[in-house]
Amino acid sequence: MTLAIAKGNAPPTVAQDYPLREKRTEWRCRLRVSATTMEAHALFWWIHRFKGKRYEALDAILLRGDHRPLHFDSHFWSRWGLRTELMGVKLTNMMGFFKQYPQPPVGGVRKFYPAQPDYAAALAEGLILGRQNGQRLISCDTFKNHSMLSDGERKLWEMLMQKETARQGIVP
Repeated sequence: MTLAIAKGNAPPTVAQDYPLREKRTEWRCRLRVSATTMEAHALFWWIHRFKGKRYEALDAILLRGDHRPLHFDSHFWSRWGLRTELMGVKLTNMMGFFKQYPQPPVGGVRKFYPAQPDYAAALAEGLILGRQNGQRLISCDTFKNHSMLSDGERKLWEMLMQKETARQGIVP
């Protein structure tokens, strides 16, 4: 598709939404392709009952080409934007996050204290923290805004922001 767009045989950007059924789950997928980029998102919203109570969770997987996919869970979505346990707000938070950050710059970080996660990304709003989930996924399980950062996490955020601005060629 990217080659067809580059040759002018397709519109400049192609986006497609589709369901994907696997076993008992149904994922909502979105694919967006341009001449230079490809974005793929998969969303899975599940509900289960435990001891008579109903629980909802919102999981999303962001595919990143040659890099490990990122998995975001309900805890992340409740902290991004607003702190809430309401599913509608989590869903809104997720849509806003992917619109603003279609490819968040999550990468491996050197641990400077034992409990620090293996992966992180600095965003203007705060810090994404994640861990390796098996051999295939990176679970981005925590988002901390600036008011929640410890001194060590603030230093990590500053270091990652400097790297990201240098990578993008932004002059502070």
